[in-house]
Amino acid sequence: MADTIKAFLITASALLLIGCQGDDVQANNKSDATAIVENKEADSILVPSNRLEQQAYALGSTFASRLSQNLEHPQQLGIELDPDFVLQGIEDAFKRTSQITPAAATEILEALQEDMAQAAARKELSNSTASDQQG
Repeated sequence: MADTIKAFLITASALLLIGCQGDDVQANNKSDATAIVENKEADSILVPSNRLEQQAYALGSTFASRLSQNLEHPQQLGIELDPDFVLQGIEDAFKRTSQITPAAATEILEALQEDMAQAAARKELSNSTASDQQG
């Protein structure tokens, strides 16, 4: 089951990376290989040094960036998702020690979508009521 989640995360990340190729144009003329973060100390973090490591790093970086953006939407609706639990879920999935089944995850995420839809409807109603009172 964890393999399914891991495969999904990797596939989703790859699709995001491929789909965003036109979005992130480099500001300078450095090659992709030299565009890797150059100001990090090698002894404190993993620094990708070959093509496969760079690709893996880019996949993780893009995935995390898009995930971070996706966490902003619920927050704008007043739904505060704890990023520590998001990270724990990702870590557990990669370790194959997920605390929930894929079926449970699907059910929970469907409930999140419902909560977000209800929060968006309340926000829209609140906005329209406020504009009606002003007008």
